[in-house]
Amino acid sequence: MTIEKKKPKRKDGSFWQSGLVNGRLAEVFFSNGRILGYCLVDATEYKTRKEKRWIAEDTQKLQLTYKNKEYHDRLSGKKLPQARPINLRSRKLSGPSKNFEELIQSLRNQKVKIT
Repeated sequence: MTIEKKKPKRKDGSFWQSGLVNGRLAEVFFSNGRILGYCLVDATEYKTRKEKRWIAEDTQKLQLTYKNKEYHDRLSGKKLPQARPINLRSRKLSGPSKNFEELIQSLRNQKVKIT
């Protein structure tokens, strides 16, 4: 499946589209033509006829499966690119972690007034 780029509303080229992910209604978020993520939604959240028509049109075009951290198109069977896979466990903090007493002591050494 080729992802058709809609007119992006944001400067960074990101947009969202309704679709089916693992057989459930979801909002799929894209960034520069790649999948950024999705969130499951209820169909009852959308009230107007226009929104319901958009959902009906989009779900026919976009049907995905998400398994093992990969997105696959159900219509063509191809793997879809992701924007940026993030492994949260391997991400390090910006500095060494300190407990509260060490933090207070380092602030006192910098002559910061603590109230």
